[in-house]
Amino acid sequence: MERYGTWAPTSFDHAGAFLEDRQDWLVVPVMRTRDSGPLTESNFEAAWSIVEDASVLDNELSCESHRFGHWGPGWVEIILVRPESHCAKVAEDIEASLSDYPVLDDDDHSRREWDSANETWERCCNVRERVELIQEHNRGTSYPVSIFAARYDSIPQGDNGYIFDRCRPEE
Repeated sequence: MERYGTWAPTSFDHAGAFLEDRQDWLVVPVMRTRDSGPLTESNFEAAWSIVEDASVLDNELSCESHRFGHWGPGWVEIILVRPESHCAKVAEDIEASLSDYPVLDDDDHSRREWDSANETWERCCNVRERVELIQEHNRGTSYPVSIFAARYDSIPQGDNGYIFDRCRPEE
């Protein structure tokens, strides 16, 4: 893990800005911004929950979440852990886990992804766009979805994931 003193959100930012007394603390390898998608949000929340639970075993403050205003995405939020604490060991496990597989909590990520796709279907698509999506799906499958499903505010079931994939946000 990187020390906060050498960490910067982008190459255009100053490393270790704002937190003079946390320069040696470690940055947990998850971060979120105003524009984060379901995977980033899920990983951040899971990592925070894990290190916060681990902080109970430390006798002093050993994890913190910090949010900074940022010129690009509006704001950036990170998690810091005190070096050589139990939280730091747990954060190293998080880093190792993410190097093997990009999701910390599959159930939470799936729920967030489904909710986001349903929100897109419900709020961003009018009935005409929904019908067009269903018709696109129906052209490539032997399991058609009724165009009348476009009237409902939930993604149609039985579409083999095509409509869901078109509605879910990109990470």
